[in-house]
Order: sequence, then C-alpha cells, then structure tokens
Amino acid sequence: MRFELTPRPNVSPVMRAVAPVAAFITAFLIAGFVIWLMGRSPIAAFDVYVLQPLSDPWALQELVVKATPLALIAIGLSYCFRANLWNIGAEGQYVIGAVLGSWLALKTHGTEAGFWVLPLMLLLGVIGGALYGLIPAFLKTRFGVNEILTSLMLVYVAQLILDYLVRGPWRDPKGYNFPVTAEFDPVATVPTLIDGSRVHLGAIFALIVVAIAWVVIGRTIKEVIPGALGAEPATTLRRVMAKRLPLSCETFFAPWQRWFEVRAFPAETGGISVYFADITSRKQAEERQHLLIRELHHRVKNTLATVQALAGASMRSASSLEAFRTGFADRLVSLGHTVS
Repeated sequence: MRFELTPRPNVSPVMRAVAPVAAFITAFLIAGFVIWLMGRSPIAAFDVYVLQPLSDPWALQELVVKATPLALIAIGLSYCFRANLWNIGAEGQYVIGAVLGSWLALKTHGTEAGFWVLPLMLLLGVIGGALYGLIPAFLKTRFGVNEILTSLMLVYVAQLILDYLVRGPWRDPKGYNFPVTAEFDPVATVPTLIDGSRVHLGAIFALIVVAIAWVVIGRTIKEVIPGALGAEPATTLRRVMAKRLPLSCETFFAPWQRWFEVRAFPAETGGISVYFADITSRKQAEERQHLLIRELHHRVKNTLATVQALAGASMRSASSLEAFRTGFADRLVSLGHTVS
C-alpha cells in the first residue's frame, strides 16, 4: 500500500484560519498526553508553562526580550522561503552575527568610545550573519550541495565557535571562571524601554520590521506580480528589458492560491508590457496528469518485477526450454486470473 501527500489546489479562508488554531490545540493535547504518561498533571503543566508566564509582569518582559530576535529571524527567513530557499541555519547565522558585533564591543571596552559603537556593532552583526549564510549558498550554487543540510550543520559550528570564545580568549578575568565576557559598556548596548527591565528598543524595531515585511510581501507591486520575490518573474522582466525579446514564466500566487502566467513584451515606447493569465485550471489538470503518470509508472514497474520473478522461478524449476515455456505460460495465466 502506497500513500502520497499532495497539496490542495484550493484552500478556503475558513480552513486557512482554522488550521493554525487546530495545530495549536493538537500540540497541547499531545504534550498533555505525554505529561500524563509521566505521571504528572497536564493541567498543572499548562498552568506553569502557559498561564503563569502570561500573567506575571516579569515573565512577560522576558518573553518580549526572547521573542525580539526570533521575530527578526522569522522575517528574514520569510523572504528566503518566498524564493523557495530553505535556510535552516538561521540560529547559526544569528550567533555569528552576534559574535562579530561583540568583537567590536570588547575591543572598545573601557576606551570611552562614542555613540558610533552600537550602529557599527549592528552593521557588523548583519555582515557576519550574511557571510555565514553565504557558505551554504556557495556550496549549493557551486557544488549542488543541499542547503538544508549545510545550513543546519553550520549551526553547531557557530555554537562551538561561541563556546570556544567565551571559555577562552573572551572570558572575563573577573567573571569567577564562568564562561562569560566582560559586561559591555553602555554605548555598546541597546537602550531599554522600561527602567529595571531588559525590554529594549529592539522590540519596537522588530515591530517596525514586521510591518514593513507585511507591506512588501503582501501589498506592494512585488506581490501584484505573482511571486515576484522569487527569481523567475523578476528575471523575466530583466531579460525583456535587456534583450528586448518577449518572454514568459509561470508562478504561484500564495495569498490567492492561484497559478498565473506572466508574459512580458517590449513596448514601442521603450518600456515593457506585462500580461497576466490565470492558469490554475491548467496547472491542476497537469498535476492530475502527472499523478496518473506516476501511478502508471509505479504499476508497470511492479508488474515487470512480478513477471521477472515468475520467469526466474520457471527457469529454476524447468529441465528444458519447453518445460520453461510451459511453466512460465501457466504462471502468467495464474497471475492474470489473480489480477482480474
């Protein structure tokens, strides 16, 4: 028996809204069942892990502190996924960016450096993360190595680099032998929003980045031209402008769950004319055709393997060519009766 998962051609708005809620509830039910098997109360665990953190002011502040970098990482990954690139190593890139920015903070520690330290640290963080992400990109484009594996494995390399630094050359001599660096100067830290807490200005910046990404991905011309954040439509338009030749491509518009054909023609005025055609029905028909072809290929492959096995069995039990022919024919007849 063979199972095959295929994406739905059309997803209703109701299912789109219900799916995350159902996944959330299912996750809690599975976790509660595991906790119950351990002999503990799932209700008490729900109170400790969910209700208490959301009802305690200090816990809420710490939640914001930890969610801020995760939100920024998620926004960056959303652009990768829109381009069908699977970057699984965001944690490693985040760590290397933090390491490079921290290098400047430690180099200027105690030197009474000016306000320029923090912006330059942020710039170094961006450069460090980008250069570390360039490694799986180079391996994929140059050698065809799967970016999922390389980006994920590089996470552990980044963690080991950080562990070496805080236990070795960056360890604070006054840190009682703990693996920590010296405390950064005020000019090397992001200003806090609440006195006495760790909630900093980065939380506001993360909200601004989320709003910008929502506009860019969901509301701008890059989304009006379906999938323009991917490579094909943008590449098509550039080729039209460069070569002055008509070109076309096909792309999937995720918010509408529709397929479109984008055709671009050079205009007499020097610009380009863009034509969109909804080809969802054609793509669905092609998908059904491909599914039938795969099923036919699977059945033919199994049939040939069965016939080959029958021929081998007939060959081993036959004493002559005539006996083989008779035995093989009888087995094929029996196989035909079984299938029918």
